[in-house]
Amino acid sequence: MTPQKLTWWVIWGALLMAVAIYFLVLQQGVVTEDPDGPWKNIRAPLIVASSLLLVASFSIRFLVTRQVVARSGEPTQSSFASYIVSLALAEATAIFGLVIGFQGAPPEAYSAFFLIGFLALLFQPPTFLHSRPEAAVNVRED
Repeated sequence: MTPQKLTWWVIWGALLMAVAIYFLVLQQGVVTEDPDGPWKNIRAPLIVASSLLLVASFSIRFLVTRQVVARSGEPTQSSFASYIVSLALAEATAIFGLVIGFQGAPPEAYSAFFLIGFLALLFQPPTFLHSRPEAAVNVRED
């Protein structure tokens, strides 16, 4: 594995760990729960925003995968930047959970944001770096 490809894996792993650490920080009781806090006013808009960001994240990931696979697993600078954006959009959902958690939301209100953000990152590893161009073509040769 080249150092460039290793960088993709390190960034992906670091973001997964960051989401887990954000969640653990809130679990330590550093914030007092406030059932009537300001988090109630922004939770619904954050759910909508999370949905849109996740669609954008997976769409970008799909485009990056097609580009890299078409180049026999060789990434470009633009594909690297696009992949980072897709991961950042996925992580944003977990950060929304962190925000409402710091505003006093109980764990049942913010845990879903963390779970969805973590899973979105988990399902976006840079495995396409090891693809062959034949994998991008759905035509059988006889």
